Amino acid sequence: MKVKVEMNSTLLVIVALGGSIIAHQSAMAAPPDAGTPKVPASSASSSSPVIGDPKVGAAIAQRSCASCHALGGARIVSDKAPNLAVVAHDPSRTPAYFRGFLSKPHPRMPPLPLTTLEIENLVAYLDQLGRMPLQ
Repeated sequence: MKVKVEMNSTLLVIVALGGSIIAHQSAMAAPPDAGTPKVPASSASSSSPVIGDPKVGAAIAQRSCASCHALGGARIVSDKAPNLAVVAHDPSRTPAYFRGFLSKPHPRMPPLPLTTLEIENLVAYLDQLGRMPLQ
């Protein structure tokens, strides 16, 4: 009886290891970008792709941001909320930075109940704004 239990345990370990090896080989065979959405090279930044719609993002910015932030030009809406065109031109403000910031804004900024899609659209708008000449 003891021999049979040991054989069953050994067989179980062998089956488990075999499954692990097969799973590892399958993972290694998949290309590294499998499952990643494809974006046109023209819309990709150096740190992460921009996949939202800038026109939709502009409408969201008008609705959610314009009461405090200027959206372009030299107009100042608030001395505590910077002009978004100036912010968008800052090379340290990457799409990844904007995604993180819009997900968890700083304490002086009111919380924004934005969906992931709305954030992506705002990121696309800010990316486009950063490529336009400052007025």
